Amino acid sequence: MAACGEQEGGSVSAPNWPLVVRSGEIQRLRTSLTTQGGGVVLAGLAGAGKTSLARWSVDHASEMGFTPEWIYGTKATSIIALGAFAPALPNLEAASPDRLLYAAHQAIRERTRAAPALLAVDDAHLLDDLSALLVYQLVTSGTTVVVLTMRSGLAPPEPLLDLWKDAHVVRVELDRV
Repeated sequence: MAACGEQEGGSVSAPNWPLVVRSGEIQRLRTSLTTQGGGVVLAGLAGAGKTSLARWSVDHASEMGFTPEWIYGTKATSIIALGAFAPALPNLEAASPDRLLYAAHQAIRERTRAAPALLAVDDAHLLDDLSALLVYQLVTSGTTVVVLTMRSGLAPPEPLLDLWKDAHVVRVELDRV
């Protein structure tokens, strides 16, 4: 018999834990996404539940009227223009940053044509500058709602800082549970 979180054959799977403890945050997240414009930044220390709440938003995007996209910021992709977005974009030929940005806009709009986009970006503080600018432009154009997770105490790229500084998104500080 397999142990909790372990499947027969020894491979480990992540348990699907309910977010019962976070019911207040879930309600605030749902309200922010459906009635308050550009989205939400979930900020906190490691282990605060940022990614779990972002995943909840992606899992429930269609019932809120959105087409979800999930992007991961990583150190490795932070050195490549639009590196975090590469899995979600078509094969883009090397081009000037403005052409890459335009092509990325078009690709995301095409992928989410059926409903407005809900773009979840895990570890958004690790995005490269062009990816951060793309997120900023998608939000401020009104075509995309975002859920961004960021580690508290780390400086995000300037366009992401501007999103909550200029009140395009709501910033929620999460404590560890």
